[in-house]
Amino acid sequence: MSADNVAEMATDAEHFISALGLKKVDLLGYSLGGFIAQKIAADYPELVRKILLVGTAPQGGEEHLLKVLADAFSHNDAPDT
Repeated sequence: MSADNVAEMATDAEHFISALGLKKVDLLGYSLGGFIAQKIAADYPELVRKILLVGTAPQGGEEHLLKVLADAFSHNDAPDT
């Protein structure tokens, strides 16, 4: 059975990291991976040394991010510099 939500994906990732014998990891989370990285850091804080989140938001923050982007793109008169 494959994981179909962030919590299950984070658990699968933790099992994989543990199977590799790693005790501390640095995580890079992009987009959905950012949600997973945040969940890993929250559930297994002893496992995470550093976390870098790119192109992601906290769970439930997608609507806010879309509003910020829409506002940014609405400024057609803004200088390019």
